Formats: sequence, C-alpha cells, structure tokens
Amino acid sequence: MSMNHQLYDNKVIANRFEDILNTKLETRNLMTIDNSLATAAGMKKAVHTYKYEGTVEELAMGQGNSEDAAGLVSLTKKEYEVKVQQQPFHYFDEQAMIDPLAVQCAIEKAAVEMKNHFNKKFFNCIEEVGEDEKIVIEAQLDGALTYNDVVDALALLNMEMEEGLFLLVGDDMKTDIRKDEDYKAARQGELLFSGQVGQVAGLPVVHSRMIAAGHAYIMDRNAVTCFIKKEVEVEQERDANCRRNDVYLRVVNVMAITDATRIIRLVKQA
Repeated sequence: MSMNHQLYDNKVIANRFEDILNTKLETRNLMTIDNSLATAAGMKKAVHTYKYEGTVEELAMGQGNSEDAAGLVSLTKKEYEVKVQQQPFHYFDEQAMIDPLAVQCAIEKAAVEMKNHFNKKFFNCIEEVGEDEKIVIEAQLDGALTYNDVVDALALLNMEMEEGLFLLVGDDMKTDIRKDEDYKAARQGELLFSGQVGQVAGLPVVHSRMIAAGHAYIMDRNAVTCFIKKEVEVEQERDANCRRNDVYLRVVNVMAITDATRIIRLVKQA
C-alpha cells in the first residue's frame, strides 16, 4: 500500500503565498481593483472611455441655443484579452529532506516574481497608453523636474478637487525633486503610499525604479483599473511514485487605463 505524503499542504502554500503577495504589491495602492470579472463569463474586457464637449451660452429672452452649443459625447472603445499569469516550481521529497528551507525559499521567491510581474504590467500600462491613442495629456519639461513644473502640470490636468492625486517618479526625477528648494522647504506630510519619499505641491511623491528615465506621472487611483478574473490561486500536483511535487502559482487579470482625465505624463525633452 503506497503512502501519498504531502510535504506541504496546498492550503498552507496558498495562504503563505497570499501573505507574501499582499505585502509586496505596492502598486495596488496606485490603482482601482475591480472584481466584476470574477462573476462574469468570458476572457475579454471592453473598456469604454467617454468624452463630453459642450458650450454653455447666456441667452436673452426668447433666444435659443446655437447649434454649436449642443453637447456631443464621443466614445473610445478598446477590448482587452484577459490572460492567465502562471509560474511553476518543482521539488522532490528528497530535496526537502536534505534542505527543509528549500520549499519555503521557492514559495517566497516565486511570490516576489509574481509581484514584480504585476508591477511591470502597471508601469507598462501608463508608459504605453498615449503613444498611439494620444489620450494621455503630456507636459514637456525643459530640464530637471521642479516644484513649478508640478504646479503647471496640475493646471493642465484642470481638476477642481485634487484629493487622491500623487506624483510618481523614477530614479532621475526623484533626485531632481529632492534638490528643488521648494521641495526642501515643504512639509513632508504623513506616509500615504508605499515608496513615498515626501510631498510636493500637496501631492505625495511616490518613487519606483521601474519608471522609465525622463518620465513622471501625476495621477490618482481612478486612472488605472486592474480587472481581476481570479485572485491568488495555488495548484499542487504530486507524482507519488517519483516523489515529485509540482506547484503552480496563478493569477488571472487585465490592466487598463480607464480614466485618462486622471493622469498626466511629464516628459523631459531630449
């Protein structure tokens, strides 16, 4: 009679993986998480971006609006394919017996790789959108990023309520802003986001090395949405005869710009 031993119970792996993932996914704080796909059939998500343009006219008694004042709604529709993101690792019972920490190390490192992949998707999303569709406003910088550049960009964004906005910078612009005299004189404020390095013009400054050199962003959580089909999922298989354990880490989601009016890209001129 064969004994099918489980060195690591599947639930234990799932719980451990989820703990690591949830503490490492800093970019979740920078976007909206939408779980509506979890209960919907299909592997595609259509994102509709609406834009309204109209004119308010002051009219005399008996006068009506001109044709030019009529409001028009334009719609940009883009369909995204929801994809499975999966990472496997394998180990034998003998390996776990030789080094009991080997499996634990694999779980932790695999979770970090999944987190890195998620973060990369976020930064690719804000980098690539606008190259063809031109739906993200851009502000050109003459040189180093300054306090005044941030103020000017906020004026272009033209939002009455600026609560929730943050400034996202890479290594180069993090250095620029830290050298700015207005930044040095400003109050740093409380820590609102993971990776926050201070505050400028009332905005938390959030740093990531994954942002391309010469780019920075002012945005809020509503600009990008991650549509979740499946959250953290761990599947384990075992070949009892060969004592081989196969573990698969998996998430299913798609990420997209859902409100281009909530993001502006600051770009250094070459």
